[in-house]
Amino acid sequence: ASPVAPAADPDVLGRLGEALRSLGFTENGVAAALQMSAGTPIGSVDRAVHARRLTGSDALSTMVRLVVLGAGLPIDEVAAAIAPVTPEEMVACELLACDAGVVRATVRITPYDGLLLAHDAESNGNLDRAHVGGVSPAARTLACLTFPAAGRRALDVGTGCGVQALVAARCVAEVVAVDVNPRALRFTEVNAALNGVPNVECRLGSLYEPVMGEQFDLVVSNPPFVVSPDSDYTFRDSGMEGDAMSRAVVVGAASVLAPGGTAHVLCNWVQGGAAADPPVAGWVEGSGCDVLLLHYETVDPLTYACRWALSDSGSTDDTDSRLDRWLEYYRSNGIAAIGLGAVVLRRASAPSCWARTFKMTSAPSGLAHDQLNRMMEAADQAAVVGEDAVVLASVFSLVDGHRLNQSLLYGDGRYATATSTLTLDEGVGLTGDVDSVALHVFLRIDGRRTLEELIDEAAEETGVDRDELSRAALEAVRRLFELGFLVRS
Repeated sequence: ASPVAPAADPDVLGRLGEALRSLGFTENGVAAALQMSAGTPIGSVDRAVHARRLTGSDALSTMVRLVVLGAGLPIDEVAAAIAPVTPEEMVACELLACDAGVVRATVRITPYDGLLLAHDAESNGNLDRAHVGGVSPAARTLACLTFPAAGRRALDVGTGCGVQALVAARCVAEVVAVDVNPRALRFTEVNAALNGVPNVECRLGSLYEPVMGEQFDLVVSNPPFVVSPDSDYTFRDSGMEGDAMSRAVVVGAASVLAPGGTAHVLCNWVQGGAAADPPVAGWVEGSGCDVLLLHYETVDPLTYACRWALSDSGSTDDTDSRLDRWLEYYRSNGIAAIGLGAVVLRRASAPSCWARTFKMTSAPSGLAHDQLNRMMEAADQAAVVGEDAVVLASVFSLVDGHRLNQSLLYGDGRYATATSTLTLDEGVGLTGDVDSVALHVFLRIDGRRTLEELIDEAAEETGVDRDELSRAALEAVRRLFELGFLVRS
């Protein structure tokens, strides 16, 4: 049987949230107490290390031991740390269990982006089928890609512990959180109360069934996208063939978007081979939505199976048998490769829609949605910047926070620039290359002069052929504009 989900008592949970925040129980506060970087996952080995390294006797250290590391502690010590909330109240909410004067947390609480998120404890062995995870790397990725767009309504499909729903609740009037797992909805209700968030409504059901006929300004989804032959975990395995789950979530999102609304979905898709084009844009062709696909990587079936089938497996098969079963599933279904990434949809106002695919070089980081928004604006202007005369007459500005990384190659007694690459500390995970000729123009971009004026100056000062400079600059500027490293002033 599944473990009992905590009870959503708004009074106790509200006071508990306030008490934890008053102790400095934040992402940075917990990371400092554990002497690690904020956002670093804590595995079973890590817990043993941290349990010995955490030597403080202050209230914050006590609560980290209790609800982060899962240690059993004397009830009096916990009472002193969490007052005015009492351990008895937390036991009544089924957040703690008490035995002979020792209390142990039945859940874990993870601070993230100003929120406190209760979820099931990770296990060293098999997880329960109804397991509700915490703030996974995938959840962080989706949150940093999602536009904080103002609007009336948002929808979180497959809400889990409610991470995306609670983040979205900051910028919209109403959030509907949907999940097929009743335990997940209970955690979402607990977390809404823990954070004092009143505008999240939980609905039980599969995908878009609970919101049939409704429209939303924002849709977010971190669904059970794994291409899997198993049905061990609700959060991982959909029970649908191939990439049918990812397709259903993306297609469904397009159907519920209000005019101008955006959807942000993490997904995996089946490809005929590593070099094949992702099929995702075709899923929503004719839907009236612009499509931007961020393609993170493509992996072979063996790599994919090892990544998922061997982690927290609920199967009783031994390792070889489990891998054989997964690989046979891929062989029998003609799955030669599996793509990983994120899809952004926007209900278009123009009669024609665009579709763009970008190959990422790293995972998104920080406020990646700012770059993503610039990329969508650039796609809207694709017809305009397609004309050389328009681009040459345009004034471009560089985006704050980018890095220009240069590689120098030594030869013939001197160093020469081999490559120049732009990256963003807070970005989608894309890079923009600038060749050595275009660099003469790129370094002059100032947000005041037209591209043509910059080319003229570079030709005069460097002696490089003007036509060569123009061709290189036009190519580089179009590419960097498309990637969100430049904006038109």
